[in-house]
Amino acid sequence: MVICCLYTSELDHPAVVGFRDVFLTNAFNDNSAIIVYGCTPCSSTLQQAHMCDPTKLTSFSSPFNINRTVRPYSPLKNGPSDLGMLPESAVRSYLAQLTHGVRFIHKQVQRAFGVLDPTKELIQDEVLVDRYEDLHLTEDQAADFVQLKKLIVGAACGTSEAIQNAHRTASFNLLQGTYTPDRVTLLRNLNCGQVTDFDQLVPAIASFVYDQLTNVCDHPDFPERQLLLGMECNRLFRMVCKLQSLVERSDRNGSNPDWSETDVRYTLKLLRDFIFHQPDQLRASFLDLAHIITTLNKVETGSGERLYVVNQDGQNMIIVTYADIKQWLDASFAHLVDRHRQIRCDIRSSQYREARQ
Repeated sequence: MVICCLYTSELDHPAVVGFRDVFLTNAFNDNSAIIVYGCTPCSSTLQQAHMCDPTKLTSFSSPFNINRTVRPYSPLKNGPSDLGMLPESAVRSYLAQLTHGVRFIHKQVQRAFGVLDPTKELIQDEVLVDRYEDLHLTEDQAADFVQLKKLIVGAACGTSEAIQNAHRTASFNLLQGTYTPDRVTLLRNLNCGQVTDFDQLVPAIASFVYDQLTNVCDHPDFPERQLLLGMECNRLFRMVCKLQSLVERSDRNGSNPDWSETDVRYTLKLLRDFIFHQPDQLRASFLDLAHIITTLNKVETGSGERLYVVNQDGQNMIIVTYADIKQWLDASFAHLVDRHRQIRCDIRSSQYREARQ
């Protein structure tokens, strides 16, 4: 146990669930050793994901008992034999990820898994090997490849019955009718023990490992793209908040009640109408999200492009640049914030003076 813990504590690999701690306890009325592995939330085992559908047992269930008497009728037993095989792209992905973990244990840790079992492989966004044993090296590394074959065949056929020796012929018949000859040949070689070393496995999986590498490289790009979209939405949202805070204010505690309708604030009001209240050629409401986002982006970036804005009756027209609007928007909002702080400060000062009196 100590030797196992010493080298499991050195494990750090994305395809292997990490070892965390080990401690002794007598909570179960005996001397037990509790081994703690890393938590992988929202995951399921390979067996739970692909080998628990009872309808997929039909092609591996004989209608006869051992004494050749007919079994009672069962809708599952007499159902269709189409198992709904796992897509070959998923089989390639599982092979690449599982062999990734096997190579790490065989080559770098210099050990054998020994427990490649459907209940020990976790599926989340990737396949993780839950645990392994410290066994005799050479023969047990070779046995790992046979167990690897059983994992893939069981997941592909959708039932743990497919990995039983009695159903080997039926399993490979299903595989031959579904997958490419190269994939079936690879599984046969694993099953027959012809693959005893990882170097022998590399040529057979090299053709699709690069596809898996592409998926791995693309995986972090997706949340990054979503993050960029979120950042863009936040920028535009802040700009809309600033604009709506300035336009048509009805403050009564300021020195100039018509502040939002004068000077550059009036241009900002016309900009608001240009973005959100513009009519189309038929005088109907012009509701174009692309127009709204494009205009806001040009204002946010301070584009030098010119635009003209008009009031509702079409009597007044102002030609400005997006850069001017951005400058006026920021300056007016900063003035509004300063005035808000000054008013609050004056109110607190007045309350403080009244309290002292």
